[in-house]
Amino acid sequence: MKRIYLIPVAHISKISVKTVNESIIQISPQVVCVELCYSRFRGLMSNKKRLIPTLNPLHLILYYFQQMIGMAAKAEPGEEMKAAAVTAYNNKIKVALIDMPIQYIMKGLSNVPLSEWLTALFKKEKVEFEISKALEKGDVMYALSPEKIEMIIEKFRLVLPNVHKIMIEDRNIYMVKNIEKILENHDTIICVIGAGHLPGMWKLLKQTYKNNLMVDIIWPN
Repeated sequence: MKRIYLIPVAHISKISVKTVNESIIQISPQVVCVELCYSRFRGLMSNKKRLIPTLNPLHLILYYFQQMIGMAAKAEPGEEMKAAAVTAYNNKIKVALIDMPIQYIMKGLSNVPLSEWLTALFKKEKVEFEISKALEKGDVMYALSPEKIEMIIEKFRLVLPNVHKIMIEDRNIYMVKNIEKILENHDTIICVIGAGHLPGMWKLLKQTYKNNLMVDIIWPN
């Protein structure tokens, strides 16, 4: 029976990096899938300093937020994806880039109505993420759990339905379709994905394969 291991990670997390490295070495899958497209992979693997993105204001906000949390966590944004690719390469394991091209994502976000961004900006209800407490313990992953991820994603969907569709739903479908192609010729794969994609991708895989695929979740700890 074919088997897939999903490793949900925080994009700025030393624990995520450690779990990814250890899992790839221990499981030795035929393919390691990473939540990257070619342009993001090329930028991540480059030794050059990443330039400030100028695609749109949202990208700037996300970039600076990620950089600030990364400094506090003493981890580089995307380090877990880079670790997955490097560890796979060092162990002669294929690497598959399964995410939607960043150009498609940003084009979709540019069409989100301004009213949606303003609603999210001024809405009183906040997602209880507790990043600062998690960082006091040493890692962003301490703020997360499978249950909390589902809660966060659901609140995200309610507050930003169009952004949720572009950033989560559409990418979940895109990545699962790429996984399906890979599973046609391989029996054991590891997928390193952002934790926010876990609930949706898990359900899509279960719906597609029923009982013909073993899906294991490796939660970083």
